[in-house]
Amino acid sequence: MSDSGPPPGAYDDMPAPVPPAFAKVTDINAESSPVVASGCKEWLDDFKTSQKVGIVLAFLVLIILLFIEISEEHPKANEALACSLFLTIFWVFEVIPVAMTSILPVIVFPLAGVTSGRDTASRYYNFIQFLFIGAFLVVVAIEEVQAHKRFALTVVSYIGVKPMRILAGLMAVSFILSMFASNTSTTILLVPVVSGLIHGKTDPDSLRFEKGALLGIAYGATSGGLSTLIGTVPNGIFAGVFAQTFPEAEGVTFAKWMAFAFPIALLMGMSAWAVLSIAYMRNLKIQLDKDIIKDDLAALGPVTRDEKYLFAVIVIMLLLFVARPEGISPFVGECENPNPNLTASDEYACDDINGIWTSFIDDGTMSCLAALILFFVPSSHRPGEMILTSKSFSKIRFDMLLLFGAGFAIANAFTASGLSLVLGEQFGKLQESMSDFGFVFAITFIVCYFTEMTSNTATSSILIPILLSVAVDTETNPYLLGLPVTIASSLAFMLPIATPPNTVVYATDKVSFWDMIKAGFWLNNIGVIIVSCMVFVTGNVFTDLNTFPDFAQP
Repeated sequence: MSDSGPPPGAYDDMPAPVPPAFAKVTDINAESSPVVASGCKEWLDDFKTSQKVGIVLAFLVLIILLFIEISEEHPKANEALACSLFLTIFWVFEVIPVAMTSILPVIVFPLAGVTSGRDTASRYYNFIQFLFIGAFLVVVAIEEVQAHKRFALTVVSYIGVKPMRILAGLMAVSFILSMFASNTSTTILLVPVVSGLIHGKTDPDSLRFEKGALLGIAYGATSGGLSTLIGTVPNGIFAGVFAQTFPEAEGVTFAKWMAFAFPIALLMGMSAWAVLSIAYMRNLKIQLDKDIIKDDLAALGPVTRDEKYLFAVIVIMLLLFVARPEGISPFVGECENPNPNLTASDEYACDDINGIWTSFIDDGTMSCLAALILFFVPSSHRPGEMILTSKSFSKIRFDMLLLFGAGFAIANAFTASGLSLVLGEQFGKLQESMSDFGFVFAITFIVCYFTEMTSNTATSSILIPILLSVAVDTETNPYLLGLPVTIASSLAFMLPIATPPNTVVYATDKVSFWDMIKAGFWLNNIGVIIVSCMVFVTGNVFTDLNTFPDFAQP
C-alpha cells in the first residue's frame, strides 16, 4: 500500500475548512434570521392598525420638529412642541395604555432637555387632583348605597322615557349644577345616574344611549360652567389675573360675568344637545317602560338611612363649593403687605391696606372634607362598617389623575422652554394684520384646539397673561382678547385631557377617544363661531370693547 498523498493541486478548488466554532455561529445566524423576522411580525401583529399608524406618525412628527428651530431666542421651544405633539398622538391613537402615556412627560421632557425629571414630576399632584379624589370617593359611596339608581329612576319617571328627553333632562341638571359648583364634581356625581338607567343592559342601543348620555353630562357641565366665575377654573383665573394686571379697573364681578357668559353657555348647551341627539339618540329602541321604571323604583323600597346621610353630605359638599370663594377663602389665609405695622385677619381688611391675600382653602380641601365625613358615618347596609372604608380607595381611577397631571406637566414645559412666549409673539403679529373680529375668531379657534393638548386650567394659566400683555402692547381693549381666550380654554370637547368633565367621562371606559372626537369636533367648531360672535354682543357689559380704557394705559 502506498502512503503517498494526492497529486499536487487536487484540493486547490475546495473551500477552506471552517473552524467548528465559526461554523456553529454561521448556522445560528442562518437559522435565527427567519425566527427574528417572524418574531417582529408577531410583535407588530399585537398592535391594532390605528396603533401602528400612531407609532409611525408620532415618531415622524417628533423627528421633524426636533430639527426645526422655531425660535432662536428660545431654542428649547421646538423640543417642547415636538414632545407635546408626540404625547398627543399617543393619546389619540391609544398606542399604549393611557395611564402610561400620561407618565411619558416624566421621560420625554427630561430626555429632550426641556425640564428636569424632578420638576416635571412635581406637577402631577395639586389641589385639582385632590378635588378629584374627594369627589371620586363620594361617587364610590353613591354606588355603594345604590343612590344613583334611585335618582336615575326618579328623573326618568318625571321626564319620560324618550332618549332625547332623557338626554335633555340629564344635561339640564348637569348645566344648572355646574353653574354654582365645580363642573368636575357635577360630572362625577351624575355619571352613576347613567349607569343606573341601563344597569345590566349590553345591547347595542343601550350602549349607544349610554355613550350619548355620558357625553351629554360632560358637555352640559362644561357649558354650564362657562356661565359663572365659580363654574370652571379658567373663569376664576381670568378674574384674578385681570385684577392683578389692571388694579385700577373695576374688575370682573360675579354678576357681570354671568351677564356676559350665560347666553354663550346656554347656546353651547343647546348645541351640544342637538349634536348628541343626532349622533346617538336617533332610532334607538331602549326598553324603558314607565310602568317598569315605577316598579323598579318601588322595588328599591323606602329611602334608606345611608341614602339620607349621603344626600346630606352631597348637599354639604355643593354648599362648600358655592360658599368657599366668598364665604370661606377670604377668612382663612394670610396677608402679605409691605408695612409690618399693619395686620389683617381677612381678605377684605388686607385689601384695605393694599396687601396681597393668600387663601389656604381651595376646592380640593372642600372635596376631601366632604369625603372625610363618610368615613365616620356608620352604614346601615353593612353593620359594623362605615359607608366608606379603606376598600373604597381601590375603586378610584388613579390613572385618570395621572392623565390630568400630565396636562400640567406639558403646560410647565411650555413655560420653561419659552414656547408660551413664542406663541404670544405670534398672537401679537397676527393681531396687527387682522380686523378685531378676525383676530377674535383666530385666537378663539387656536385656543380651542390648543387646549385639547393641555388641561383648560393649564391653557388659561399660560395664555391669559400673554394675551393681556399683547392687548396693552397693541392698545387693544384687554377684555376683547381676555374674554374669548378664557371661554375658549373650556371649549374643549374632543380629548379627555382637555377639561375635567371629559376626563371623568372617559374614566368610565364607556366612551372612547374616537367617540369623544366624533361629537367634540363639531362642538369645537360651533363653539368657536358662537364665542367669536357673542363676545361683541355681551362683552360690552364690562366696557366699550371698541375703546382702549384708561386703566390699561402703560
